Amino acid sequence: MRDLDDTVTTTGTAGDDVLTGSARNDEITALGGDDVIVLRGGADTVFAGDGDDFVAGGGGRDSLRGQDGEDVLRGGSGADTLLGNRDDDLLYGDNGDDRLDGGAGRDRLRDGNGRDTLIGGAGADRFVLRDDGSTDRINDFEDGHDLIVLPDVSGFGSLTVTEISGGRVRVEYGGDRLVLTGADGPLEVSDITADDFLF
Repeated sequence: MRDLDDTVTTTGTAGDDVLTGSARNDEITALGGDDVIVLRGGADTVFAGDGDDFVAGGGGRDSLRGQDGEDVLRGGSGADTLLGNRDDDLLYGDNGDDRLDGGAGRDRLRDGNGRDTLIGGAGADRFVLRDDGSTDRINDFEDGHDLIVLPDVSGFGSLTVTEISGGRVRVEYGGDRLVLTGADGPLEVSDITADDFLF
């Protein structure tokens, strides 16, 4: 561990590590193994490395990056960036205006409180959105391939689907809005059916 420009740098081992951040800005590289990384304050950067890793963000604006392996990345209270990279990953936005990018694989992305941007990447992904009164975005929705999970909504009839500018579609439910951008071109209202959702 070394201190450079108020950043604490930590490198793990090739085995299974438990690494804890500090109250300052951390840069943690975990290497191999199934690692557990828990952050605290500061604007932190984590490179989780290979293995099935668990990373929990802290109170700052964090960047959490998985690699090979089925990773679980959980943001904290800041505006975080989560990148699953390869394999089937689980990403939680938690609080703040977060950006979640699953990368390759069949990923599960769950928003939190805030205006979140979700990108599934390659693979059949699931986007889980809770009712938090905000506007979220899915920037690469693949109709007939990806699924949107709305556990707080009773069914497709409770949705209002509208075409908006830029070849996008807006889905409204309760006090929430979801803006969909197609992965393969413009979307129309007719593209969005009950088969795209789980309730």
